[in-house]
Amino acid sequence: MYYRSRCRGVGEFMKPVDVTTTIDISRPRQMVAAYVADPDHAPDWYANIDHVTWETEKPLVIGTRLAFVARFPRSKAVLHPRSD
Repeated sequence: MYYRSRCRGVGEFMKPVDVTTTIDISRPRQMVAAYVADPDHAPDWYANIDHVTWETEKPLVIGTRLAFVARFPRSKAVLHPRSD
């Protein structure tokens, strides 16, 4: 798969790049999983998420609706993850 470049002079197509980052967390796996599975903690570990609004009652279950308010350079977006 190739992506068309928006920059002139760098060629007509750019190859996709996969980037992976890792971090070692000195906590039990269950503790880390519980922390990252709680949407209220998303702003702590995702830089662009400003806050999370619960559109249904807690706890997080199948069918829960959330709105993630994210900030990007020069814009603000409300992201509604799809569950289907």
